[in-house]
Amino acid sequence: MANERKTDIFISRLLENVGIKYTPNGSDNIEIQKALKTASKKGTGKSGFPEFTAIVQDFVLVIENKAEQEKQALYTDDDNTILSIDTKAITDYAENGALHYANEILTKTNFKKVFAFGCSGDEKHHIIKPLFVDATGYKLLDKVENFENFSAANIEQYYREQILGETPPKILETQELLKKATELHEALRNYGQLGDKEKPLVVSAILLALADKNNFNSNQLTGDNVNTDGNKIFRSIETYMTKVQVTPETKKEKVLNQFILVKDRTILNQIDERLSKTPLKFFTEFVETHILHSIKANTKGDVLGNFYSEFMRYGGGDGQSLGVVLTPDHITELFCDLVELKPTDMVFDPCCGTAAFLIAAMHRMEKMTNDPEQKKHIKSDQLHGIEIREDMFSIATTNMILRDDGKSNLVPANFLTKPATDLRKNNFTVGFMNPPYSQAKGKDTVHLSEVHFIEHLLNSLADGARCVVIVPQSTMVGKTNEDKKIKQRILEKHSLEGVITLNKETFYSIGVNPCIAVFTAHKAHDFKKRCKFINFEDDGFKTRKHIGITETERAKSQRAKLLDCWFDRADADSKFMVKTAIEATDEWLHSFYYFNDEIPKEADFEKAIADYLTFEFSMIMQGRDYLFDSNTADEKKKPEPELIPLKQKEWGEFEIGDLFYVYTGGDLIISRITKGNVPVISHSIFNNGVAGWTDVIKKQKLFDSTKTISLADRGNFYAFTQKLDYYVGTRVKALEAKFENCNKKILLFLCPLINIQSVKFSYGNNATSGTEKLKLLLPITPEGAPDYAYMEAYMRRIEAKLLRKYVDYVSLKIKALGEKGAAIPLKQKEWGEFYLNEVFVEIQRGKRFKKDDHKKGIIPYVSSSALNNGIDAFVGKKENIRIFSNCLTIANSGSIGATFYQPFSFVASDHVTKLQNNDLNAFIYLFIASIIKRLNEKYSFNREINDARIQREKLLLPITPEGAPDYAYMEAYMQRITYEKLTAYFQKKL
Repeated sequence: MANERKTDIFISRLLENVGIKYTPNGSDNIEIQKALKTASKKGTGKSGFPEFTAIVQDFVLVIENKAEQEKQALYTDDDNTILSIDTKAITDYAENGALHYANEILTKTNFKKVFAFGCSGDEKHHIIKPLFVDATGYKLLDKVENFENFSAANIEQYYREQILGETPPKILETQELLKKATELHEALRNYGQLGDKEKPLVVSAILLALADKNNFNSNQLTGDNVNTDGNKIFRSIETYMTKVQVTPETKKEKVLNQFILVKDRTILNQIDERLSKTPLKFFTEFVETHILHSIKANTKGDVLGNFYSEFMRYGGGDGQSLGVVLTPDHITELFCDLVELKPTDMVFDPCCGTAAFLIAAMHRMEKMTNDPEQKKHIKSDQLHGIEIREDMFSIATTNMILRDDGKSNLVPANFLTKPATDLRKNNFTVGFMNPPYSQAKGKDTVHLSEVHFIEHLLNSLADGARCVVIVPQSTMVGKTNEDKKIKQRILEKHSLEGVITLNKETFYSIGVNPCIAVFTAHKAHDFKKRCKFINFEDDGFKTRKHIGITETERAKSQRAKLLDCWFDRADADSKFMVKTAIEATDEWLHSFYYFNDEIPKEADFEKAIADYLTFEFSMIMQGRDYLFDSNTADEKKKPEPELIPLKQKEWGEFEIGDLFYVYTGGDLIISRITKGNVPVISHSIFNNGVAGWTDVIKKQKLFDSTKTISLADRGNFYAFTQKLDYYVGTRVKALEAKFENCNKKILLFLCPLINIQSVKFSYGNNATSGTEKLKLLLPITPEGAPDYAYMEAYMRRIEAKLLRKYVDYVSLKIKALGEKGAAIPLKQKEWGEFYLNEVFVEIQRGKRFKKDDHKKGIIPYVSSSALNNGIDAFVGKKENIRIFSNCLTIANSGSIGATFYQPFSFVASDHVTKLQNNDLNAFIYLFIASIIKRLNEKYSFNREINDARIQREKLLLPITPEGAPDYAYMEAYMQRITYEKLTAYFQKKL
C-alpha cells in the first residue's frame, strides 16, 4: 500500500542533498507562518500546512506530497494546462494543493515569487513537477528529478532561463564564438584559398605564435617580400616550442612540418588589395582579437577543438567520412566524474584527437591539489595520448601547449600497432577514448571496428584501471561475428561496469547514436555481478538551430541524478536505470535490459478484455460466430471471489523465458494463402492481430490457442490471446506456456503485462531477439511463485463487469431500433449515378498535422489507415488544426478508398477527405460508405485521390421514382441489418 510518509522522507532527503533548509508542516518565517494559519485547503479559514516550505534567496519553495502518482494533478482541460481549483482537487492532488498554498503565501505575505512543487510516488517511481507562481498567475514547468536547480547556487539562473525566457550566458558566449568561427572560416577560404583540413592548421600555427606574447604580435607582420609574414610566424612557433621545452625533437619536428604551409604558401604572404595587408596578417589580427582570449579564458573547454569541429561543419569537410567525431566538453567532464578522477592518476587517451579528454583530466586533477610540484608533475608526466593523424596531432599539441603543457606525452602513431605489453609498462590507471567510428567496412578492415579499439585499450591499461569509452550504440550490440567474439574475450579478462545511453544529438549533425561504456581492466567479469544500464537521453541538453547542442538549466539536475544512481547514492525506476547480470551475447544497452517495473493499473487489464470482446463482436458480426461455440471448462462461469487490489498484492520479477517457450513465425504472404478457417496472425495491433484466414498449411507450425500468446515483435510490440489455433507470420512470435493448468483468463492477464513493456521498443529497436530475457512483473504467492489463481480470478471479475456493460449497451440499441420491416432486395431496387458533390454539401481535405506535433489527448486522429475506423491516435487540442464531425472520411492515399462514418468530433490528417451532408444520419452514411469504398479499385500507390479527382467521382445509389437518391430506403436497409446483427449477438451472449 502506498505510504505518504515514505514520499516525505524521500523528498526531504533530496532537499538536504542540495543544501536547501526546509521546515516540515509549516515555516520558520513569521510572515509565511501567519499566512498558513488561515490557509486550509477546504477554505474554512483554519490552518493549513504543506509538507515542506523553504526560502532560497528571494524565492519561496512550497512542496505538497502524495503517495500515489495518480494523485499528482487534476486538470480541467484536455491538454493538461489548467489545474482544477475546486476543494476536492486541492485536497486530493499534489500540484493543485501546492498551487493553493503558493497563492495563499503570495496573497498574505510580501513574497513575490514562489516555486510550488507537486510530488508523488516513492524513490524509485516518482514525479516532481514544479510550478512558478506570482501575481500574474502560474506557469507549469517540466518535471525535475531532484532540487538541484533550486539550490542557492542555481535558482536565479533557472528562474531567468525557465521563467523570464532569457538566453543563458553560456549560450550567448557560444553564439558569439560560433559567429566568429564562421567569419574566420569564410576569410580563410576567400583570402587564403585554404582547404578544409588546412584551415585549422593555419589557426593553430597563428595561436602558437601569438602564445609567445613577449616576442610576437600581429604588428610585426608587414608583408615583407623577403622576410615574409609566414616566415616570421613559423620562426616564432619554432622558438616558442624550444622555450617551453617540447620534447622529444621528433615530436617537435612532426608539429612544425604541419605548419610549413604558412611560410610556403605564396597567396598567404602576398598583400591582398582587398585587405591592404597579407591574408596572414588579417588572420592573425582576427585570431588575436577574437579567439586567443577565449582559449585562455576557458580553462575547461576545448575551444580549439570546437573551432576544428566548426570548420569541418561549415566546410562540408571529411569529419564524418574519416570517423572524426570530436567530443563535447560536457562529455569529457562526465568521463572524469565516472572514474572519480584522482590527482595521482595516470591518464591515457589512445585516439586523442584535439586532446579534449586530456585537457579535461588535467584541469580536474589540478583542482584537487594545491601543491605546485604536483601540478607540474600532472602536466608533464600524467597525461598520455596517441593520435594517428598528423594534422590532428599538431592541433592536439597546440591545444596542450596553449594551456601551459608543452611536455605532455603526446605521440604521433597508430594505437592499434602499439603492443599492449609495451603500453602497460606506463601503468596507466585511467583510459579515456573516443575511437574512430565506422571504419570497419569489410573483411580487410574488420580490425578497425570500435570494439577492437576497446579491447586493445583495456589490454594496455594497468591492473584495476578504470576505462571509459564513448562509441556508437551498435558497438555494444556487436555488429559482426568477429565483434561478438571480442565482447566474449573482453569479459574473460576485464569487467563491464555499465553502459549509459546518451542523447542522440550529443554529436550534433553527425548522425551517431552514442553511448558511454565503463570497464575495469584486467579483472575477469563476475557474471553474478549486476551492471548498470542507464538511459540518459534526457540529459538536459537541447539542440538549437545554427548552434548545436547546448546546455539548459535542467542539465544540472539530470547530471546529479545520473551520478547519484551510478555511485549507488540513489535508486531509479527502470525507465532510467536497470541493474542486471549480463552475458557476452547480450546487447549491452539499457534498451535491451529495460522492462517496465511499475505495477500495472486495472485499466490495462480492462483494455485487454475490451479488445477481446470487441474482436469477438466483430467476428460474430462477420458471420464467424462458430469461433465462440466452445464449452470448455475455461468458459464456464465461476463465482467471483473477493480479490485484493493490484496495489496491495505482492509482485515479483520473472523473465518471459521462465514462463514460456518462444517460437518465431514462418514466412507467410497473406495475399497468396488459400482461404480457409485458420487465423493468420500479423504484427497489427487491431482485430486481435488477425490479418487473414487460411486453409491448413503443411510444414507450418500450428499453435495451440489454449496455451499460447501471439506476440508482434516488429513494427508493433503487442500480445493477444487467440480463440482458434493459428499460424504466425515472420513479424510475430508465439509464446507457449511452460506452466500447468494454463487457461485463457491467465493468458489474458499476462497480455497487458507484456504489452506495457512496449515502451522499450521502437522502429530502430525491435524485439526480434532476446525475448526470453524480457522481464515482467507478476503477482506472486507467499512462496514467491507466480500467482496464477489470482490472475485467473482477477480477469474473470473484470470480464464479468465489462460483459454486463456490453450486453446492456446492445440491449438498449436493439430496443431503440425495434424490429424493422423488410426492405426490398438491392437487386430489385432502381439505381442511379451521382457525383459526390451532388450528395455531399462539404468535401474538404484534412490539414497537415505531423506526428511529432501530436500531444496525447481525447480527440480521435483519423489517418489513411484501413483499420480501427481510420483512427490512428488520440490527440489533444492544438491551434490551426481542422476538426470535423458527423461525416464520412475517405483515405486519399495509404489505404486509398478506405471510408468510415465518424459520428464524433475528430482531427483529420491531410491524407483524409471529409464528405458531409448534415441531412444524412448514421444509417445513410454507412450505406453510402460501403459504396464509396469501391473507389480503391481505380486508385493505387502511384495514383492517389486528389482534390480535382474527387470532384469528378460518381456513386451508384438507389433512387426514388423521381430519380433522386432514396435516402429513406438506405436508412431502412441499414437499420434492418443492424437489428439482425445485434439481435444475433445478444442471443449469443445470453
